[in-house]
Amino acid sequence: MNTNKLEYKEFLLKSIFYDIDSIISFLSKNSENSEICQKFFCHLKNKFDKLSVDYDEVLNAVSKELEGIIFKRDKTSNNNEALKSIFTVFRESSDNNKYYPLSMIGNSIIYPDDFNKINNSHFFNDESRKYIESLNFEKILNDANIILNVLSKILSYVPYYKSEKEYGIGDISFYDKLKINTALSSCLYLLKNNSEEKEKPFALLAADISGIQSFIYTISSKGALKSLRARSFYLEIMLEHIADEILEYFNLKRCNLLYTGGGHFYILIPNFKDLKENILSIKNKINDWFIKEFSVDLYIAMDYEEFSFDDLKNTKNIFRGLSKKLSVNKQNRYNKEQLNILLFPRENEADFECSICNTSSKSTKKRNENLGYVCDTCYNLYKAGKYIINENNSITITNTKNNLDKEKIINLPSISENRYLYFGSINSEDSSVIRIYSKNNSNDKHINLYLGDYNYKKDDNVDFEYLLEGTDGIRRIGVLRCDVDNLGQAFINGFKDHSDIFRTSVLSRHLSLFFKYYINSICKGDIQFPNNKLFGDKYYHKEKHVVIVYSGGDDVFLVGYWLDVIDFAFDLRKAFKEYTDNKLTFSAGIGFFHPSYPISKMASQTGELEELAKNHIYNNKEKDSIALFGIPFNKKESDFEYCFNWQEFDKVCEKINLIFDTCYLNEESFCEDKVFFSASSIYKIKRLIELESLERDKINIARLAYSLARIKSDGSDDYIKNYESFKNNIYNWFLDNADRRYLNTALDLILYLKRDDSNK
Repeated sequence: MNTNKLEYKEFLLKSIFYDIDSIISFLSKNSENSEICQKFFCHLKNKFDKLSVDYDEVLNAVSKELEGIIFKRDKTSNNNEALKSIFTVFRESSDNNKYYPLSMIGNSIIYPDDFNKINNSHFFNDESRKYIESLNFEKILNDANIILNVLSKILSYVPYYKSEKEYGIGDISFYDKLKINTALSSCLYLLKNNSEEKEKPFALLAADISGIQSFIYTISSKGALKSLRARSFYLEIMLEHIADEILEYFNLKRCNLLYTGGGHFYILIPNFKDLKENILSIKNKINDWFIKEFSVDLYIAMDYEEFSFDDLKNTKNIFRGLSKKLSVNKQNRYNKEQLNILLFPRENEADFECSICNTSSKSTKKRNENLGYVCDTCYNLYKAGKYIINENNSITITNTKNNLDKEKIINLPSISENRYLYFGSINSEDSSVIRIYSKNNSNDKHINLYLGDYNYKKDDNVDFEYLLEGTDGIRRIGVLRCDVDNLGQAFINGFKDHSDIFRTSVLSRHLSLFFKYYINSICKGDIQFPNNKLFGDKYYHKEKHVVIVYSGGDDVFLVGYWLDVIDFAFDLRKAFKEYTDNKLTFSAGIGFFHPSYPISKMASQTGELEELAKNHIYNNKEKDSIALFGIPFNKKESDFEYCFNWQEFDKVCEKINLIFDTCYLNEESFCEDKVFFSASSIYKIKRLIELESLERDKINIARLAYSLARIKSDGSDDYIKNYESFKNNIYNWFLDNADRRYLNTALDLILYLKRDDSNK
């Protein structure tokens, strides 16, 4: 796979800037943008015009095929001034088309809206101008990956079009066009350079790492939160690293990485004649490393599906074929040599197995932190938690351990020579540096990775107790696990007759952007809509006392103060509905645990709650639900009463609001015009609700009326009004089966707020 490096570099630039004239034409229609166009895109055009590489036949052929996909349907509106939301095209309906404002990717979530409501004035605002003016043109043009980063930030919300009459559906951005254009063109270039021609010149490589959850949650209780984040972060970087190792092996760039997240990735590669042998070799090398480091805890399945230009128009069969191959792959994991290593003792086995990963194939040492005997990898992951929180936004991959802080180094798998993840700082010009990642657009000199890395107060001492400092109510950690409903089927069937390479890629990118990047803003309370405040302003934290453990392409694992976790879950749902134009839903489990409870149990039990939510049915609709608290050991899952559709849980919140409107809960919060709703009164009503659910006896209604009558009923006019409202609401809710269940949950949550066990 030898190539002329200079020629290939110029070819990639020519492919990236193939549509530069169209970009300038579009942006120059607005006179406000002319200055910035001159400073950036016109500068790039001058560079493009000087490129001497002659592969126009390849570039023209690829662009023609892609334009055939983009423009294959008649336009559905008279607007070509804004990018149509991919979710308008996804699961088409009779609703109005939604569009994105012309925007650069920044910290704020970009929502689609009606065309006449979007505001394009901030596309080239002061922040955007400063960003573009700060760019070092020669530096970014020296690396295709870096210029792709920059163009992703600038052009992701600028619609692709050729002329006033050519813009198709209008849901493909200039960035998406240049990304796929460059990915496919590079494949054809490399095949031609290798003197290969095929009827199906492309292949889609898929990889899926198994064992992620058990790997993350296999940690000791000491420093559990830092260890949890470190192991999650390590796997996320490892996935990106493996993808980049494969890209570099085939001489490809990040534009060929169509998707990465959730333990799997898809890479568009040339269909070389020896591709099968190369992929098998890569897979075996990575699994050899996994066996050495973690025994059978981690495994990577890997396979590919070849395809032609025609297959780009409908990718369903490609993904279905890959799914079947990966399933077979997982059922036949290891070759003979690997099985021999796993089944038979080796001379270099340690005297003691690692107390964290339980592997005996690596040497272990007695550690000072009451960890027992631990291998270097697990120990460094344990120590790495503080570096993830405190260190700068650069992540370095190096090929040596020499002269580096050993406690900041963690081994990584490799296709060729050794690779290490280093949490410290290294000069980027050092020969040992393989690549550097930057987080969340923090540095345009390195490969950008979007990572959900929100951590309350960015303190390296953060632990479960720390997250509860300064909070109200019961001292319990809330654990949220959620993921998008039916996402696999959505990708296969969501686009109907236009499930092509663009739409599947764009949908993946938007979902990753939401769950890997915008989620940080949601944790800060910045959703651009009224925030959820379960108990009102008094108990509300805009910046949540939470830590993101993991947030991938479609799922989230987050821990924190229980009330903030609930408020966050509602904000996440609200933002997700707006972001996806209400075309996708997610289900969630929220468990409540004592801070000293084992994290592995927190994770598994919250996973059970999430599964209950996934199986919930409301109004003949599955999923789109939330399950709370925990499953008692003496109850069947079918009897679990704390599982709700999100619309049902809105009714729980309504009841809380009505109770707060008419009552005060603690004597120190005395209000003469409101009813004192004591803990004993709440427990009495809850007991009657339980009896009514078991017995359905009219005596329970009489008991309720008696209990309500015992609450003070006289006072000022405002007090009497509040008392009557409170009494009637409780009574009427008790009579209705659904409302009685919602009331019971509302009372449970109020008791959580009233209870103070900080001294326990």
